[in-house]
Order: sequence, then structure tokens, then C-alpha cells
Amino acid sequence: MVLHPKIVSFVRTSLRFAAFLYLIDGLVLPSDRVVKQKDTLEQPRLNLQSHERYDLLDKKTNVLLLQGWEVDGEKLVNDNSARYSLSLYDPSVAISRVREINIFFLQTPDHFIEVMAPLTMGSLNIVASASVIDVNPARPDSFMKQIKQEENLVEVKQDAIGAHITIESPKLNFSFKRRDDPLMRSYLKVQAKEIDLAFEALFDGSHESNYWVTPLTDDKFTEFVTWKRAGIPLKPFKYKIAGTEYTCGPRECLLTTDQYRGHHNYGMQFHFALAQGTTSAGDAFGIILQEGIGSKYSALDRASEDHINVNGEVFKLDQADFQVERIEADGKKAFKVAISTRSGDSMHFPENTCKLSFESSLYLKEGINLVLLAHRRDFFYGTYSVDCTVQGGKVIQESAVKGFFEHVWSRH
Repeated sequence: MVLHPKIVSFVRTSLRFAAFLYLIDGLVLPSDRVVKQKDTLEQPRLNLQSHERYDLLDKKTNVLLLQGWEVDGEKLVNDNSARYSLSLYDPSVAISRVREINIFFLQTPDHFIEVMAPLTMGSLNIVASASVIDVNPARPDSFMKQIKQEENLVEVKQDAIGAHITIESPKLNFSFKRRDDPLMRSYLKVQAKEIDLAFEALFDGSHESNYWVTPLTDDKFTEFVTWKRAGIPLKPFKYKIAGTEYTCGPRECLLTTDQYRGHHNYGMQFHFALAQGTTSAGDAFGIILQEGIGSKYSALDRASEDHINVNGEVFKLDQADFQVERIEADGKKAFKVAISTRSGDSMHFPENTCKLSFESSLYLKEGINLVLLAHRRDFFYGTYSVDCTVQGGKVIQESAVKGFFEHVWSRH
């Protein structure tokens, strides 16, 4: 059979384009190696005073002024970072290096729900999304399968620290409001029509955040800033997915809010782990562990992001070491991960320690590649065994804690 010349031309063009995309991916993702922090960090606390406001960057030079960690620090820092610049070439203020993301991770007995509202690169709100993974093995037809909805170039209304966020579009509506006063109404409300997801969940807005800022390079022209509220217990509520209604009982469903900003450098890679659950004694907890972000900064006068939140209180952890092992599971990509905070004489927080082991059940790959701007994420959902102790002697020892591990690449 002789193919029509136009068909042959179309196939050749498609193959060339595929090869071009493969080459670009190779440029965007130069290696699979996360740069590990071998030396022990000094773990400085910012010690921000509640009656003052602090600039993140020097107003004249755009050099980073703050580096370290603080409880609820985002409330006291004036983020005058590079995302307000219109420059495309000056490395100290280039808007093309700017990232801004609000992500919400909701864990229920039946589902893992992730809402991104939104991912911003430069001045563009690239994508907002809502996704659901069924984690109930009693439903084998849908178990460990994902449904997802994305909306591109959305309009977003939000305040400087992401305490009030609204997205309104024909197919996706999102509203988040967090108030410091626990007597006032704080909530997360989502309606994603394409996947038929709808809920409104209330929570205590006074739940503490761990605020963390680190330089990414020695010149301090690039930085990563984040504040996370891990393991927020949600008040009882009902939610709907694909026409079916589900119920969350008291302290049965948890939320972690992950909000980060930054003026990023080329080729940043990191490992990130989240586990959240409720102990048999009724303690709600969320654990954040991460390696790779900031490790190209050569000095040790910075902090790690690692911390555990128990019943709304942040307990800072020493830096975590990851041991990542790829395994074969039914012919699919899977990982085992062992994570432990450092021990010994160099510990800064000897009363707070964690050891976790993770085994994945689901692998998802996602990302966006705009050549100059790119983001890729290898996401693994599974379960953790958790063994943590925090100040005051409280012990968190739980198995089969639901959560995820991810490997993220970000370019420019």
C-alpha cells in the first residue's frame, strides 16, 4: 500500500515535532538528581516582632534580606519581591523567574483531593486545577484512579498572603478565606463542574503556619518563600463527587495549605513529602519534609523547611535526609522512601524528631513546558509509617498514614 504524499509529510512533521519536544524536555530536565544538603544548617529563626513589618528584599538592590523560619511569619513580611517587576532581562528582578502557587491538599477516608489555585509564572495565571484520587480499596473499579479538571489563564482575586482567594470561571469556582480569629468563619469552597466535585469545608483559621524563606543562590537575587499549614482538622461536612455524596466526621478529614512564592533560579529540583492524619488518641497532625530547595546556596546560615504540626501548633524539625529507592510493582513505576531528621550533637531541635517510611501505590506525571518557563512533577501517592516525638514528650506513632511524595523540577 502506497501512502498519500500528504500523509507521509504529516507523519514526518509529527515525528520531527516529537523529537523537538523530547530535546526541549532534555534541556529543561538536565538530570534526575536532587542536590542534597550534606552539611548541617544553622536553622536560624527570624524572630519577627508582631508590632513591626519587614521587607523581604532590599528596596534598592533587590537582594534578599530575610532567611530562616518563623511561625505565622507571612503575616509580618512585606513581600516586595521580583514578581512586581516588568523587567525581562535583569536577573535581579526578571518577571520571567517569578512563581506563585496556592495548593490545597485535602485527605478524606475515601479520597485525596488537590486544588491548585493557581500556578502563576511571570504575570500569567497559567493553570488552576482540581483533581480527585479514589483511595478506598472497596471500590476496585476506581481505586487509585484520578479524575482531573484544568482551567487555563484564569482570573484570580487574592490578597498579598493568600488568606483570601477567589476564582470564578464557567467551569471552576474556588473560594478560600482564612481568618486568624477561631470564632470567625474560615472555609475552603470548590465547585469543579467537569468532574462533578463540590464541597464547602470549615476550619479553625488560627492553625499555625511554618513560614520559611531561603536564598537559592549566593548572590541572593533568587529566593523561595513558603508558608504551610499542615494537618488542619476540618469540621464535619459533606462533599459530592460524580453524583455520589460522602461524609467527613469530626477530625476525620484534614487539609494542608501550601502557598509559595519565589524568584527562582535555573534547574531547581527537590523532593517533597506530606503525611497528614489523626492519631488513635485524637491528635491531628501534618508533617512536611523536603530536600533540594536552597541547596545550591553555599553558606549554612539558612534553615530547612522541615516541621511537624500537631493540633495546630508548629514544631520545627532538623533537616531531613531522604533515601529514595525505585522498585518494580506490577510492572509500574513505584518508590520506597525512607526519611529521617538528623540526629547527634549537631541537632538544633533535639526534642523534635521524625522517622518516616513511604511506599507508593500510584504514580502520576504532570507539568507544563513553555521552553523558557517549565515545571514538571513526578507525584507518588501512598502510605507512610510515622514515628515522631515533639517537645513535651508527645509521641506520634502511626502506620498506614495517607500522603504523598514528589520529585519536582522547575526551570528559569
